[in-house]
Amino acid sequence: MTSIAKRPWISAGYGSESALPKREFGFQMSRKCVYLATHAFESNLRVGSHHLAKDLARKFGTVTHLAHPISLPTVLAKWSDTTCARLRNYVRGGTTLRDCPLTSYVPGFAVAPGTQFPLNTSAVLSYAWKISFPRVKSFVRKHQINAPDLLIVDSVFQSFWNKLFQPKRLFVRMADDPRGFDGMSRPLLQQLESQVRSAESVLCPSEPIRRYAIELGARATMLIENGAEISHFAAPNTAPPEFDNDPRQKVVFVGDVAPWVDLELMCSVARALPDLAFFCIGPSSRRVTNVPTNLNFLGARPYSSIPAYLQHANVGIIPFDVRDFRHLTDAADVIKLYEYLAAGLSVVATPFQHAKRFAQYVTVARQTTHDFSRAIHETLNRNTHHPISPELLHDWNWESRFRPFIDMVVS
Repeated sequence: MTSIAKRPWISAGYGSESALPKREFGFQMSRKCVYLATHAFESNLRVGSHHLAKDLARKFGTVTHLAHPISLPTVLAKWSDTTCARLRNYVRGGTTLRDCPLTSYVPGFAVAPGTQFPLNTSAVLSYAWKISFPRVKSFVRKHQINAPDLLIVDSVFQSFWNKLFQPKRLFVRMADDPRGFDGMSRPLLQQLESQVRSAESVLCPSEPIRRYAIELGARATMLIENGAEISHFAAPNTAPPEFDNDPRQKVVFVGDVAPWVDLELMCSVARALPDLAFFCIGPSSRRVTNVPTNLNFLGARPYSSIPAYLQHANVGIIPFDVRDFRHLTDAADVIKLYEYLAAGLSVVATPFQHAKRFAQYVTVARQTTHDFSRAIHETLNRNTHHPISPELLHDWNWESRFRPFIDMVVS
């Protein structure tokens, strides 16, 4: 039998996290918040849900962050660093942050809801939680979170938890327009509508998403745009090892290599600019063939290491597919755009609405090889970066973004 010490998903410690029994803090908070999210807190990707949950743990009370369930089919289908981290969390029964009272947990299901049939059917959405190991009811009872002061639903796939909680206050956060995702079945959209109608208010990062929430019957909405952890991306870092001994100018993309990222454009632009080194950093399940030699797929990297890649690159790109995913990309408030700019990086992007609004800082190019290549080439030759005022950077910081909502729930 393999010893625990040899299982990579049960290695001791994970960044600033520790096993649940070691939870000790210098203060006691009686208020409880449950945060239902898509991404595990241990994910290399850091999105708005991570930052909001952590801000609530610092200012509101104890937070239990519940991520999308892990299941045996998903582990067997796709093994990655992210899967490993999620499995580690599940096996350990959750982890806790050392610097604030936040517990993260990835439950284990026989079958987990998803966007592929039959995982997006009413039957799976309604009953999958009943075959969980250990039972999610036991977790809720053990941690005494069945009646939290605050429940935030940040994932349409997590609606099953609603049956287990009687919160004093309920909020929904819509990070994206779900109609732009493949596999968003009618039952999933009906779950979203039910969540939105029952919430005290819906938190929206953009006006298009806010309008959609109102269409669904939201009683109230709050516009809370995305941002970045400014100090994390602005603090100087040494060059990453992949950049050593490579004198070429560097073009970088950081983020989930999702279907709305135009990989064909990225490859064709790299071929058109053979004297540049291209780096794609982030998780991906997509197959890419005929990759040019100057395009490097590095896979996921720890969040702590991302600023180094941005600070030592010359251009950051956002090649969204605005032709086939216009509905999704035009509604998005793109986190990586704030992170690129906070790191002092020049940006070239395809013409989605957020990039157009930031035209003072972003070079917007059509989604063609010729135009996007020319935009990168001109940006490098210009070798100038529009300075961003400290006041604007402060406004982009996650803490500033969330302050109106935090002040409302704390008061």
